[in-house]
Order: sequence, then C-alpha cells, then structure tokens
Amino acid sequence: MKLRAWVLFLASISFRNALGVRQRTPKAKIACVGDSLTAGYPFDSGRGPDASVSGYPYHLQELLADEGYEVRNFGKGETTVVSGSKSYRSGWYNETWQEALRWKPDRVLLMFGANDVKESRLKKFENEFEDAFTQLIQSFLDLDPPPVLALLIPPPMYDNNIYGPEFDPPGRAGGMQQKVYNQQLPLKLQELAERMQVSLIDLHECFLKHESCTDVAVNCCDWEAPKPPKRRARPHAAVQQCAAHDDAIHPNDEGYRNIALMVQRAMDGKDVC
Repeated sequence: MKLRAWVLFLASISFRNALGVRQRTPKAKIACVGDSLTAGYPFDSGRGPDASVSGYPYHLQELLADEGYEVRNFGKGETTVVSGSKSYRSGWYNETWQEALRWKPDRVLLMFGANDVKESRLKKFENEFEDAFTQLIQSFLDLDPPPVLALLIPPPMYDNNIYGPEFDPPGRAGGMQQKVYNQQLPLKLQELAERMQVSLIDLHECFLKHESCTDVAVNCCDWEAPKPPKRRARPHAAVQQCAAHDDAIHPNDEGYRNIALMVQRAMDGKDVC
C-alpha cells in the first residue's frame, strides 16, 4: 500500500508539472495592423473606444480565445501606406508599428488603403503604394521567426468623395475616391500578395455577397456604421442613402463581427465567405 501511494504521489506531481508547462507555453499571437477599419471606428458597440474592445480584432479574440490565441489591435485611424504626415512610417503611426514588431506576433493581418485613395493622394497611390506596402510587409517577414502574414482587402466603399469636403466645418482635402478604392485597390493588393507570397483575405467580395451590401451604388449595407459625426447631409449624392447606415466605408459592430468570422474561416482553410 505504501508503494502504491508513493507511485500515485509521484504521478500526481508529474501531472501538475506537465500542466504547469502547458500553462506557461506562450499563446499564439495575432497582430491586427491597420487604419480605422482595424481600430474599430466609429466605436459604436457600447463597449467604449479602447482598441482592446473594438473592431474585428475584439471579435476575433472572442472567437479564438479557447484555441489559445491572443489578438491585439494595432489599428489607428487616418493612417496611410504612402508617404506623408499620416504615413505608417511617420510619427503618426511609427510607434504603433514598432510596438507591433516588438511584440513578435505569430500571425499578422494587414489592412490599409482607405486613406491612400483620397483625392490629394492619388498620384502617390499610383506611384508609391506597392513599394511602401512591400516595405511594411517585409518588416514583419524579417522577424525571427517570420510570422504567417495575410493582406486583407477591405470592405467596399458605398459612396464617393467621402471623409473630405462633406464634413462640417468644410475645408478638408478631397475625400476618398470610390472607383479607385473599389477597383484599383483590390488589384494592387492581389498583386502584392502574389509577389510577396503571403495570404489574401477578400473581405470586399464577402461584403458584396451579403444581401443588403451587394450594390455599391446603393448605400444601404446593414453591416455599415451610422453617419459619422460632423458629416453634412448630401442631397446630391450619387448613390441612394439610407439614414440608418450611411457612413459608406466603416462597418458597424455587426459588420466587424462578420469580418472576424471571415478571418477565422480563412485561418481554418475554409471558404472565407
């Protein structure tokens, strides 16, 4: 009996030690890097504007928590890929970028481009975007070990010239250009993903497959946020407006939740949509 009790005691210690090792094993880390579409603007979920409870990264953490993942939100509104005062390489975003690199993530999700297609930045978008984005991608791939990296094609834009002169007070530069964003940006991201041999997650296509979001000429997507603060009425807008959700580019909390589901399906090797 004494020998049996001793064996059981040793077995229990071994089990606790093994459990302790598993508990000390670092979680797989996912860095969500991007602009306001990653940060979670307009923060209308009721959970507050903190990045840890906002946007698709929050919902992705909720979905993946039981699988041992830790998801962090490195999104910051107005950030561009191309050069300028709001570039990811400028003081505006640089520290956030460096923080993401220092975290040494196992997976990286990159979603940029909305702010690069503003009217005043179109020449830079045409001439600089691929090279600047290549450098951003490479900065993560140079980590040791390199993370699994995916580019996200952002959801469609449902109006033209937004986040520009339609704000009150006026005076901002020309807004985001719908055709460039919906047509040229996805092509550039597809080419980048192929050339850099990284994954591509097409959120744009998935939104267009959702019943109320199929037509970019009808601004009535129910995964879209309400009108942003200070945006004036646009009686001559080229598209049909829906008062309940007329932001035209930022998802609402339900939209962000569905983006997280799309990302999860991509990670599982399933059809994203």
